Amino acid sequence: MCYPCPRTGVTHLSGPNKNSEGGWRADVSAIVTSGGYMVEWIKYSPYGIPFGLPGGDTDSDGDCDATDIAQIQSWIDASSYDVRGDLDLDGGSSVDSTDKSIAQSNYQGTTSGWNDLTAIGNRKGYAGYEWDGVVSMYHVRHRVLHPVLGRWTRRDPLGYVDGMNVYEYVTSAPTTSRDRLGLSKRECGNRGCQLAPLDQPKHGIEPFGDSPFYFRTFDPFMVPPPNSEPAPPPVIDPSCTNDPVADCTGNPQFDAALARYSWDCRNSQRPPVTIRCTQQGNSSFNCNHSRLTYNVGRGCASLAHELLHAADACKVNDSCTHDNPDDPNWYCRYRMCKEARSAAYTSCCDANHPWRQSRTWEQCVDDARDTYVNNLSNIPECRHASRAEMSSWWEECMPDPRTEDNACSGEIPPMW
Repeated sequence: MCYPCPRTGVTHLSGPNKNSEGGWRADVSAIVTSGGYMVEWIKYSPYGIPFGLPGGDTDSDGDCDATDIAQIQSWIDASSYDVRGDLDLDGGSSVDSTDKSIAQSNYQGTTSGWNDLTAIGNRKGYAGYEWDGVVSMYHVRHRVLHPVLGRWTRRDPLGYVDGMNVYEYVTSAPTTSRDRLGLSKRECGNRGCQLAPLDQPKHGIEPFGDSPFYFRTFDPFMVPPPNSEPAPPPVIDPSCTNDPVADCTGNPQFDAALARYSWDCRNSQRPPVTIRCTQQGNSSFNCNHSRLTYNVGRGCASLAHELLHAADACKVNDSCTHDNPDDPNWYCRYRMCKEARSAAYTSCCDANHPWRQSRTWEQCVDDARDTYVNNLSNIPECRHASRAEMSSWWEECMPDPRTEDNACSGEIPPMW
């Protein structure tokens, strides 16, 4: 444990006038009021088992009672400091009467102690993961962490990136590592409890190597191994009076799609995607010709939509095939998935996009799903699929959780 933890900060939690404080791993370690008074504090085992305590609980028995008040008074009498009695978190040289007054008010209630995070509805805990009090486990984007076992409850979607044990949490090194997506561990580095390089904020965007087209984000899939090169940048067709890549850089959806393309297409057998500009018709992507047609009037989210198609083609369908002898529905499933991703992560995130106007993000995504089910049900590759199956393939590729905040955050996971 480091002290002071350089990542300590305050963020708003739901609930009246309450905030949380956390350390280098983004643990929520204390809940405080808007006035800076501690409501409850939480400690964790190395693998995240929470032990919640109300403010003023100096003997860690789960409540703040007369015994605790007496202990606080003894610290006051001795002019000594103990963090357990510092309820106003002023960090003074000693516990004082203000701290005792806060403890005596006893508005904090009690907590349940071991393996129970909170008594006031806090859902953020160890490493900032989402706590599910019903099952006493953490939701971590792609997987669920069992803190008592210190293991994931499902296999690593990436396979063996962290070793042969696909259920092991951060290679059994929880005091020096974190895994914010449930996919791949990241170490704290050799600088103690400071920010690891990959946890630096992604805005501003940082170029990778000499290429301005590879951007480092929180997504571990986009972190290249040594000597790896990103995909060549898109080629701008003479039909474009301006450089659409330069014009759209800074748009969160475009930046995320370009980062996805730069990583997923690094080993593609096809030439770099060419961006052709037009003033009419729909934007589109042609896999066989590695060409993207961009209607500039539809905005950067439209360009991001098609660029994400290009990235997904490199990742899943680099040969641009429509057939899979082992699965007659393969291409139909692929089409529904890639359209779902581009709708959710790009087009429906732009309030000015034609799909989104006068709609919520959820309505935009649902309308797009119904449109693609109707349109694609007529193509030969979907003749074996029912409308219900096509809708389910769409939903399989939706962000998890299926919310606008999650989808439009500027991070796009890889396809499949």
